[in-house]
Amino acid sequence: MVKIDCEGKLTLKRASVEQRMGRPFDLQELHLNLITLSGNIDETDDEFTLAWRN
Repeated sequence: MVKIDCEGKLTLKRASVEQRMGRPFDLQELHLNLITLSGNIDETDDEFTLAWRN
């Protein structure tokens, strides 16, 4: 399990993940490994953004 802490917002970009993994990546795959989310989610085919107020 990995915990990620950051302020304001966190954006994952499909192209960045694909580059690091060396294979195509569908951001929907991310949902298989998420335990909990807190905040506002904005999701497209190319980006997954989680934002919250501080």
